[in-house]
Amino acid sequence: MLSRTLRLSLYFLATIISVAAARADSPDSHPPAAGPTIMIFGDSLTDGNALGANGRDRVWVTLAQRKVGEALTLVNEGKGGRQPI
Repeated sequence: MLSRTLRLSLYFLATIISVAAARADSPDSHPPAAGPTIMIFGDSLTDGNALGANGRDRVWVTLAQRKVGEALTLVNEGKGGRQPI
């Protein structure tokens, strides 16, 4: 039987690997940027999920990324239901 510490370590490692694999397959994933990265938190307006798969190119974060080009990388961490201050 595996020790508790080893089981927790294996669980943690499996979680990290599955999150990394999901991020790599995500259509929103970006290659590593040469410039600074800005993580943008927000509500459903930032998230853009209400627009559906075909409307993801109209999310304001995506439009802003196109404007700044490769000078910055914008990471969309919007989530519907959040209440910004």
